[in-house]
Amino acid sequence: MHTIDIALREDIYQTYHPFILSTLQRRAVVGATSITLDGARAAFIFDHYSAKGRKVLDIGANQGYMSIEAALRGARQVDAFESNAVDSHFLSQAASTLFPLRCVSVHGQNYRFDLPPALPWDCVLCLNVLHHVGRYFDQHVETLADAKANMAQHLQTLLSGGAQVWLQLGFNWQGDVRQPLFAHGSKREMTHTVAELAGPKARIATIGIYNPNSRAYEAVAADDTEHALWQRMEGIGEFANRPLYLIESVV
Repeated sequence: MHTIDIALREDIYQTYHPFILSTLQRRAVVGATSITLDGARAAFIFDHYSAKGRKVLDIGANQGYMSIEAALRGARQVDAFESNAVDSHFLSQAASTLFPLRCVSVHGQNYRFDLPPALPWDCVLCLNVLHHVGRYFDQHVETLADAKANMAQHLQTLLSGGAQVWLQLGFNWQGDVRQPLFAHGSKREMTHTVAELAGPKARIATIGIYNPNSRAYEAVAADDTEHALWQRMEGIGEFANRPLYLIESVV
Protein backbone atom coordinates (compact mmCIF):
# COMPACT_ATOMS: atom_id res chain seq x y z
CA MET A 1 0.00 0.00 0.00
CA HIS A 2 1.25 3.48 -0.87
CA THR A 3 1.05 6.24 1.72
CA ILE A 4 1.51 9.99 1.55
CA ASP A 5 1.48 11.62 4.94
CA ILE A 6 -0.06 14.99 4.09
CA ALA A 7 -3.46 16.53 4.76
CA LEU A 8 -5.94 16.99 1.95
CA ARG A 9 -6.92 20.64 1.58
CA GLU A 10 -10.54 21.26 2.46
CA ASP A 11 -12.53 23.79 0.46
CA ILE A 12 -15.27 23.73 -2.14
CA TYR A 13 -12.81 23.96 -5.05
CA GLN A 14 -10.98 20.73 -4.31
CA THR A 15 -11.75 17.40 -5.93
CA TYR A 16 -9.21 14.64 -5.45
CA HIS A 17 -8.89 12.23 -8.34
CA PRO A 18 -10.39 8.81 -7.56
CA PHE A 19 -7.16 7.14 -8.72
CA ILE A 20 -5.29 8.99 -5.97
CA LEU A 21 -7.86 8.24 -3.29
CA SER A 22 -8.20 4.55 -4.14
CA THR A 23 -4.48 3.92 -4.62
CA LEU A 24 -3.49 5.71 -1.44
CA GLN A 25 -6.53 4.42 0.43
CA ARG A 26 -7.57 7.93 1.41
CA ARG A 27 -11.07 9.25 1.90
CA ALA A 28 -12.41 12.14 -0.13
CA VAL A 29 -12.68 15.09 2.23
CA VAL A 30 -14.82 17.44 0.21
CA GLY A 31 -15.72 15.44 -2.88
CA ALA A 32 -19.43 15.56 -2.17
CA THR A 33 -19.52 19.34 -1.86
CA SER A 34 -16.95 20.42 -4.47
CA ILE A 35 -18.35 22.82 -7.07
CA THR A 36 -15.61 22.34 -9.67
CA LEU A 37 -17.18 19.36 -11.49
CA ASP A 38 -13.70 18.01 -12.15
CA GLY A 39 -14.84 14.52 -13.09
CA ALA A 40 -17.30 15.85 -15.66
CA ARG A 41 -14.80 18.39 -16.99
CA ALA A 42 -12.01 15.83 -17.34
CA ALA A 43 -14.31 13.39 -19.11
CA PHE A 44 -15.36 15.99 -21.68
CA ILE A 45 -11.87 17.41 -22.21
CA PHE A 46 -10.06 14.12 -22.69
CA ASP A 47 -12.87 12.48 -24.63
CA HIS A 48 -12.58 15.37 -27.13
CA TYR A 49 -8.79 15.58 -27.05
CA SER A 50 -6.48 12.58 -27.00
CA ALA A 51 -3.63 13.13 -24.54
CA LYS A 52 -1.84 9.95 -25.60
CA GLY A 53 1.80 10.70 -26.37
CA ARG A 54 1.24 14.46 -25.94
CA LYS A 55 2.97 17.14 -23.86
CA VAL A 56 0.45 18.87 -21.60
CA LEU A 57 0.71 22.10 -19.61
CA ASP A 58 -1.70 22.48 -16.68
CA ILE A 59 -1.85 26.10 -15.47
CA GLY A 60 -3.31 26.39 -11.98
CA ALA A 61 -3.41 22.64 -11.39
CA ASN A 62 -4.91 22.82 -7.87
CA GLN A 63 -4.89 19.28 -6.48
CA GLY A 64 -3.90 17.87 -9.88
CA TYR A 65 -7.11 16.29 -11.12
CA MET A 66 -6.54 17.26 -14.77
CA SER A 67 -2.82 16.50 -14.67
CA ILE A 68 -3.51 13.06 -13.23
CA GLU A 69 -6.23 12.39 -15.81
CA ALA A 70 -3.86 13.42 -18.62
CA ALA A 71 -1.21 11.05 -17.27
CA LEU A 72 -3.67 8.18 -16.97
CA ARG A 73 -4.80 8.87 -20.54
CA GLY A 74 -1.26 8.34 -21.78
CA ALA A 75 0.32 11.80 -21.88
CA ARG A 76 4.07 11.71 -22.51
CA GLN A 77 4.78 14.72 -20.31
CA VAL A 78 2.67 16.88 -17.97
CA ASP A 79 3.90 20.13 -16.43
CA ALA A 80 1.62 21.19 -13.58
CA PHE A 81 1.93 24.71 -12.15
CA GLU A 82 0.33 25.31 -8.75
CA SER A 83 1.39 27.90 -6.18
CA ASN A 84 -0.63 26.56 -3.25
CA ALA A 85 1.93 24.77 -1.08
CA VAL A 86 -0.42 22.03 0.17
CA ASP A 87 -1.71 21.17 -3.30
CA SER A 88 1.64 21.27 -5.06
CA HIS A 89 3.34 19.20 -2.36
CA PHE A 90 0.59 16.58 -2.41
CA LEU A 91 0.69 16.31 -6.21
CA SER A 92 4.48 16.18 -6.22
CA GLN A 93 4.47 13.37 -3.66
CA ALA A 94 1.84 11.47 -5.63
CA ALA A 95 3.74 11.88 -8.89
CA SER A 96 7.00 10.64 -7.37
CA THR A 97 5.33 7.72 -5.57
CA LEU A 98 2.83 6.33 -8.08
CA PHE A 99 4.27 4.85 -11.28
CA PRO A 100 1.39 5.83 -13.63
CA LEU A 101 2.07 9.48 -12.74
CA ARG A 102 5.80 9.39 -13.50
CA CYS A 103 5.33 11.81 -16.43
CA VAL A 104 3.98 14.58 -14.17
CA SER A 105 6.39 17.35 -13.16
CA VAL A 106 5.08 19.71 -10.48
CA HIS A 107 6.11 23.36 -10.30
CA GLY A 108 5.18 24.97 -6.98
CA GLN A 109 4.62 28.44 -8.38
CA ASN A 110 2.30 30.49 -10.53
CA TYR A 111 2.82 30.09 -14.26
CA ARG A 112 4.82 33.01 -15.70
CA PHE A 113 2.68 34.42 -18.47
CA ASP A 114 5.23 37.21 -18.97
CA LEU A 115 7.83 34.74 -20.23
CA PRO A 116 7.83 32.98 -23.62
CA PRO A 117 6.53 29.39 -23.44
CA ALA A 118 9.39 27.20 -22.26
CA LEU A 119 8.32 24.16 -24.27
CA PRO A 120 6.25 23.48 -27.39
CA TRP A 121 3.33 21.94 -25.50
CA ASP A 122 0.69 20.11 -27.50
CA CYS A 123 -2.13 20.95 -25.12
CA VAL A 124 -2.60 23.70 -22.52
CA LEU A 125 -5.18 23.47 -19.76
CA CYS A 126 -5.99 27.05 -18.72
CA LEU A 127 -9.10 26.53 -16.63
CA ASN A 128 -10.48 29.42 -14.57
CA VAL A 129 -7.16 31.25 -14.56
CA LEU A 130 -7.19 34.19 -16.97
CA HIS A 131 -9.99 36.11 -15.27
CA HIS A 132 -7.66 36.42 -12.26
CA VAL A 133 -5.41 38.87 -14.11
CA GLY A 134 -4.12 41.38 -11.56
CA ARG A 135 -4.39 38.98 -8.61
CA TYR A 136 -2.04 36.02 -9.04
CA PHE A 137 -0.14 37.42 -12.03
CA ASP A 138 0.14 40.72 -13.93
CA GLN A 139 -0.32 42.49 -10.61
CA HIS A 140 0.23 45.90 -12.23
CA VAL A 141 -3.14 45.61 -14.02
CA GLU A 142 -5.71 47.90 -12.44
CA THR A 143 -8.50 48.37 -15.01
CA LEU A 144 -10.93 45.98 -16.66
CA ALA A 145 -9.86 47.14 -20.12
CA ASP A 146 -6.21 46.40 -19.35
CA ALA A 147 -7.19 43.05 -17.86
CA LYS A 148 -8.92 42.01 -21.10
CA ALA A 149 -5.92 43.16 -23.13
CA ASN A 150 -3.62 41.02 -20.99
CA MET A 151 -5.98 38.05 -21.20
CA ALA A 152 -5.87 38.29 -25.00
CA GLN A 153 -2.09 38.60 -25.02
CA HIS A 154 -1.59 35.56 -22.79
CA LEU A 155 -4.07 33.37 -24.67
CA GLN A 156 -2.54 34.26 -28.03
CA THR A 157 0.96 33.57 -26.69
CA LEU A 158 -0.13 30.11 -25.54
CA LEU A 159 -1.63 29.47 -28.99
CA SER A 160 1.39 30.82 -30.85
CA GLY A 161 3.47 27.75 -30.07
CA GLY A 162 0.98 25.55 -31.88
CA ALA A 163 -0.71 24.22 -28.76
CA GLN A 164 -4.42 23.61 -28.51
CA VAL A 165 -5.79 25.43 -25.47
CA TRP A 166 -8.64 24.33 -23.24
CA LEU A 167 -10.03 27.50 -21.72
CA GLN A 168 -12.60 28.18 -19.01
CA LEU A 169 -13.37 31.65 -17.68
CA GLY A 170 -15.35 33.22 -14.88
CA PHE A 171 -18.03 35.78 -15.64
CA ASN A 172 -16.45 38.41 -13.40
CA TRP A 173 -12.96 39.88 -13.20
CA GLN A 174 -11.21 38.32 -10.19
CA GLY A 175 -14.57 36.91 -9.12
CA ASP A 176 -15.86 40.39 -8.23
CA VAL A 177 -19.52 40.76 -9.27
CA ARG A 178 -18.96 44.53 -9.46
CA GLN A 179 -16.52 43.90 -12.34
CA PRO A 180 -18.42 41.80 -14.92
CA LEU A 181 -16.46 40.70 -17.96
CA PHE A 182 -19.66 40.39 -19.97
CA ALA A 183 -22.46 42.95 -19.78
CA HIS A 184 -25.35 40.52 -19.33
CA GLY A 185 -23.47 37.52 -17.97
CA SER A 186 -24.54 35.21 -20.78
CA LYS A 187 -22.73 32.21 -22.22
CA ARG A 188 -23.10 33.66 -25.71
CA GLU A 189 -21.39 36.89 -24.65
CA MET A 190 -18.60 34.85 -23.12
CA THR A 191 -18.23 32.81 -26.31
CA HIS A 192 -18.03 35.97 -28.44
CA THR A 193 -15.42 37.42 -26.09
CA VAL A 194 -13.36 34.21 -26.09
CA ALA A 195 -13.26 34.32 -29.90
CA GLU A 196 -12.07 37.94 -29.71
CA LEU A 197 -9.42 37.10 -27.10
CA ALA A 198 -8.12 34.24 -29.25
CA GLY A 199 -7.62 36.61 -32.17
CA PRO A 200 -7.89 36.19 -35.95
CA LYS A 201 -5.33 33.39 -36.11
CA ALA A 202 -7.33 30.97 -33.95
CA ARG A 203 -10.79 29.48 -33.73
CA ILE A 204 -13.01 27.81 -31.18
CA ALA A 205 -13.04 24.15 -32.22
CA THR A 206 -15.25 22.70 -29.47
CA ILE A 207 -17.63 24.08 -26.86
CA GLY A 208 -18.78 22.04 -23.88
CA ILE A 209 -21.65 23.20 -21.65
CA TYR A 210 -22.70 21.49 -18.45
CA ASN A 211 -26.10 19.79 -18.43
CA PRO A 212 -27.32 19.34 -14.84
CA ASN A 213 -29.79 16.69 -15.95
CA SER A 214 -27.13 14.37 -17.37
CA ARG A 215 -24.47 15.67 -14.95
CA ALA A 216 -22.08 15.91 -17.88
CA TYR A 217 -20.68 18.50 -20.27
CA GLU A 218 -22.19 18.24 -23.73
CA ALA A 219 -20.85 19.54 -27.04
CA VAL A 220 -22.85 22.50 -28.34
CA ALA A 221 -22.26 24.16 -31.70
CA ALA A 222 -21.75 27.92 -31.61
CA ASP A 223 -24.34 28.40 -34.34
CA ASP A 224 -26.97 26.19 -32.69
CA THR A 225 -28.93 29.18 -31.41
CA GLU A 226 -31.88 27.10 -30.24
CA HIS A 227 -29.95 24.77 -27.97
CA ALA A 228 -31.35 24.95 -24.43
CA LEU A 229 -27.92 24.79 -22.79
CA TRP A 230 -27.10 28.31 -23.99
CA GLN A 231 -29.54 29.60 -21.39
CA ARG A 232 -28.07 30.59 -18.04
CA MET A 233 -29.25 28.23 -15.30
CA GLU A 234 -29.35 30.15 -12.05
CA GLY A 235 -30.04 27.15 -9.87
CA ILE A 236 -26.70 25.42 -10.55
CA GLY A 237 -24.35 28.28 -9.62
CA GLU A 238 -21.88 30.29 -11.66
CA PHE A 239 -19.17 27.66 -11.94
CA ALA A 240 -21.43 25.12 -13.62
CA ASN A 241 -22.53 27.82 -16.07
CA ARG A 242 -18.99 28.35 -17.37
CA PRO A 243 -18.50 26.62 -20.75
CA LEU A 244 -15.35 24.78 -21.76
CA TYR A 245 -13.64 25.93 -24.96
CA LEU A 246 -11.09 24.10 -27.07
CA ILE A 247 -9.21 26.73 -29.08
CA GLU A 248 -6.76 25.99 -31.87
CA SER A 249 -4.61 27.95 -34.29
CA VAL A 250 -5.77 28.17 -37.89
CA VAL A 251 -2.47 29.24 -39.50
